[in-house]
Amino acid sequence: MNKTAATNTDTVEVVSNLFCAGYTDDGADFIAESYAVSITDADGNRLTHRHRFPGVSVSFDEYGYKSFDDIRASALEQAERLVARVEVALARGHALNATLWEQDRPVYGSDAYVAYGQADDIAWEARCNEEEALGLR
Repeated sequence: MNKTAATNTDTVEVVSNLFCAGYTDDGADFIAESYAVSITDADGNRLTHRHRFPGVSVSFDEYGYKSFDDIRASALEQAERLVARVEVALARGHALNATLWEQDRPVYGSDAYVAYGQADDIAWEARCNEEEALGLR
């Protein structure tokens, strides 16, 4: 899918991913959820908006101890508002701003995945195996 060629027949939705938001006081990863807006066409090609809506806020108390506050409801609401704006823009025939969208992995099992996504996965797995053999992983 061309970055500016999305249409109002494409699916616009909120997607979520996990990420490391920082480290707890004992050094463990604090895994949090982040939301983004994605557009998927009929072939499974996907574009994802560059802006992310993290579901956690990091703050520090007066002693410097870190606190992770759950703000997923607010983040999800913001992402859903962006979905609505994108749907209206596409319905009016507006092109996407190419600087705000990035090509994402195609939907697993879709025509796009079979055409090029599967080859990307195989190449990535080969790179991982090479790095592991060299002791880099």
